[in-house]
Amino acid sequence: MKNKKIIYYWASNISNNNGEGILGDNFLKLMKINFKNYKFVSLNKFKYINQNTFFYKYILTIWAGLLLWKYYIFGKKVSYINFLPAWNFILILILPPGTILGPVTGSYNRSKYNFVIKILTLIGLKILNLRNKKILFSHNFFSKYFKKNKKYFYNFLLYNFKIKNSSRTKKYDYIFYIKKHHNKMNSFLIKLIIKLSENYKVCVVGEKIISKKNVFNMGFVSRAKTLKLIYLSKAAVTSPENLYSYFLLDCVSCKLIVFFNKNYKSNKDLKTELLRPIDFHNYSKSIKIIEGMNLKKINKKIYFKSYKFNDYLIDL
Repeated sequence: MKNKKIIYYWASNISNNNGEGILGDNFLKLMKINFKNYKFVSLNKFKYINQNTFFYKYILTIWAGLLLWKYYIFGKKVSYINFLPAWNFILILILPPGTILGPVTGSYNRSKYNFVIKILTLIGLKILNLRNKKILFSHNFFSKYFKKNKKYFYNFLLYNFKIKNSSRTKKYDYIFYIKKHHNKMNSFLIKLIIKLSENYKVCVVGEKIISKKNVFNMGFVSRAKTLKLIYLSKAAVTSPENLYSYFLLDCVSCKLIVFFNKNYKSNKDLKTELLRPIDFHNYSKSIKIIEGMNLKKINKKIYFKSYKFNDYLIDL
């Protein structure tokens, strides 16, 4: 261990009970596979404070970017893992040259500040493109802004994606994931839950929303616990702001039918009839699609592209 070189890294979140944490943890694991001769030293001493605040997600990350300069100046290898939304161009701009970047996140489909976010995202993507030899994205939403090039790596969310054995007796008809977030259109999802619970059993992970017959509030639980609940469900409705969330991918991997935001289009990297679009701005039309779906007659075959993300870390 004494002879090992060191990578100093900042990871805002590597927990296993939310998407950002799982994404960060997977990237850290990928780095440890590819930098076996290095010791990894975390610089985040604030992991036990509330991570859902503006201060933690955005102010502290700017400070983290500046902190990495301390080690870069002394010739050390540095990495910034997450939070890294494309619109946060200030953070992208201040990170030291040659910083090993974790997956870039972000969405172009937000319910608030949509125009402003789009402009800031384009600025962030431009800076990333100019400053970095390679860029890793959690999804492929931004691929339309770049020409096909070995510099760009997309859909890190599919890292270690595997099809699971789903042959279990089902306890719930539908499963939802609810979180307090202005992009998640909770009022629409809650309306669906109330209606579906009249005739079906509905499992809700995350926020405990209502006390009602046939609605089973599980609260915020680990990914392992969520997977067990997914195994016991027949279908899922995902949140509208992200097509390839870990919740959606876990549901697909367990061969659930998943109703998702029609504003996104599933692409060739993940093909399956299990993914069914609905309009999150048209409740009446959406509930008809959900209740009218014959869950037993869906082809459950899944085709997905396996990426060699190790190539991203070569020469970094």
